[in-house]
Amino acid sequence: AMAMAATALHRFAALAREMAVGSIRTVATAAVRDASNGAALIAIAEAAGLTVEILPGEEEARAAGMGVLSGIPDADGIVGDLGGGSLELVRVKNGELLQRTSFPLGVLRIGPLREKGKQLEDKLRELIEFGEQNDAIGEKLHRLTLALVAARDVESVIQALHFHLREDFAVPHTMIRLWPQWDHPPTAEFAEVSAAAHDFAASLTNPYCTPKAMVDTADWFGENAPHLRSFAYVGLKNAETIGLLAMASEDAQRFYPEMGTLYLKRLGELAAAALLRYLA
Repeated sequence: AMAMAATALHRFAALAREMAVGSIRTVATAAVRDASNGAALIAIAEAAGLTVEILPGEEEARAAGMGVLSGIPDADGIVGDLGGGSLELVRVKNGELLQRTSFPLGVLRIGPLREKGKQLEDKLRELIEFGEQNDAIGEKLHRLTLALVAARDVESVIQALHFHLREDFAVPHTMIRLWPQWDHPPTAEFAEVSAAAHDFAASLTNPYCTPKAMVDTADWFGENAPHLRSFAYVGLKNAETIGLLAMASEDAQRFYPEMGTLYLKRLGELAAAALLRYLA
């Protein structure tokens, strides 16, 4: 584009000299006024023997208005001049120029503005989707909370967790392991776990999502383990760690390291509080 502009400037300068033009006025408008390489173009013009005058926005608008009045002396209305870099508006009446202004809304700017608008629309749509997803998660946590409050024993709490994680949160595989020092029912959730699993659960300050099963927890999922591609781990804690909630899916994108985990943290807090009502 710069080479084409240089060719045009040299050509017009040569034609003017050949035609013995006595006075040449070279002006630049918004396209040069606002361009990052505008100074380079001015240097090219000067090399062709042209002295460039950069018009301010209002002066550009005045020139547009004068152009209209030269052809329509009694024009009455608003003149609009849409160029590459700006839009000039001028109020004309009775052969005079009244108010005038310039806006950075030229044709060359519309494409980037449209693209920026599309990006903002996409971002807004994404925020709306996030908001809707958060509302849905809030409803699911509310239903789980009601079920945990209604539970009358530790077995009911465990059943409520399994049911709501499967049906409401669409988690296909859930394993709970608990290790309180108090009496407890002889269910799978209270089966012996390794010291490594104990230490891993105790180390969790936040939910942990990963594409691989941690320590020896793959064994908890039995024959499904070879098919699982993503895992989420939530420590069940009060003052001390009382257990570990492990969730898994065949979908590699169900749980991933960059995902938001606040709702998993809240879920773990609810589960621990409900369990401790009957284990303490």
